[in-house]
Amino acid sequence: METKILRTRYGQPATATLAEVIRASKDGDPLAQMTVVVPDHTLGLTVRRQLAANASGLVAVDFITLLDLARRISAGSPLISSRRPVSDAVVLAATRRLLAERPGAFAPVADHPSVEHTVMATHRNLREVHPEALDRLSAIRGPVADLVDLHRSLVERLEPTFHDERERAVVAAARIADGTTDLPPIVLYLPGALVASERRLVGALAAAGGLTAIVGDADGADGSVSADPHLAALAETLGIEVPEAGPAESRVPCTVASTPEQDEAVRYAIRRIVEAAQAGTPLDRIMLVHPSSADDARLIHERLASADILFHASGIRRLDETIAGRFLGGLLNLSDRAVRRVDLEALMSDVPLWDPDHDLVPARAWARLAARAGVVAGIDDWTRSEERRVGKECRSRWSPYH
Repeated sequence: METKILRTRYGQPATATLAEVIRASKDGDPLAQMTVVVPDHTLGLTVRRQLAANASGLVAVDFITLLDLARRISAGSPLISSRRPVSDAVVLAATRRLLAERPGAFAPVADHPSVEHTVMATHRNLREVHPEALDRLSAIRGPVADLVDLHRSLVERLEPTFHDERERAVVAAARIADGTTDLPPIVLYLPGALVASERRLVGALAAAGGLTAIVGDADGADGSVSADPHLAALAETLGIEVPEAGPAESRVPCTVASTPEQDEAVRYAIRRIVEAAQAGTPLDRIMLVHPSSADDARLIHERLASADILFHASGIRRLDETIAGRFLGGLLNLSDRAVRRVDLEALMSDVPLWDPDHDLVPARAWARLAARAGVVAGIDDWTRSEERRVGKECRSRWSPYH
């Protein structure tokens, strides 16, 4: 299998190109193994369903991301097997501790959650940067140098115990280069931007046994073909020339409408949906893209429902708007407030609770009992008060349920 790049249009043409590549690679054997590398699992699920809808079906084709492929190939390597995969929670905890110990230029805002998450995201990006480039960044001094110092400190603390996705990609690339792993034909489907470790892995795959990359083009407003902005970098990684683009195709007509308010914008969009459906476009071929706020989503859902238009969308209720979410959120906040009695009483009265025997927990009775026991806050206070209550109950045979 030779290494090549196939340029096509996004959407159905890209799916059709992938179907043809799979058919050609299987060469009449439907059970022949193949791997399609996709940017994310959502796209993989969508494409798999589209391909499986064909009369011939789809078997023995894996749809995975580059990270999944790196995990699969690097599994069992002695370079990382003695260490655990790092998680976001571990990195965030280490970042929080470092900011508390040596915040540097971030001292005034070191305890702010957004700073912690920003440092963590920067750490991930700097993991792909060469040490010499890090030295040049550190020479700039100021906040940039402090960021590099935090990044290096995070690596020093986490590396002895944990490994990350960059290390997995590096180990996987080395295994492929050594020829110690057998791989089926691999197709890189609409890859987009790749970080350094991912480019190294893709380059190893291309050098080992060939790779087919499917890249999307767009049609420009002037009738030209607009190439994927990452096409040249991908061709350099694969060690081949950038292929010529196909002829430009006609663009879908585009209309920009100005509306006085949000509600009118939604009504305008729904009128266009109705017109398209009446013209013969199936509803499952119509997409409505809106801002990410819950208010916009709720308004659109209400207007679509009032127009009797069936639609599929993610839920608009947040977890903290549900009974279970309110309880879990309140339960997690108790430790930050020293498990105060008033907070626990509010939590128990806010949501219905059942005991293991499926009987409703009498929140008011427990509140009276805690008040009589003199509980204020703190685990020690609750423990001592509970011990006093149990002793008193054994003596008086009194129960809060009676």
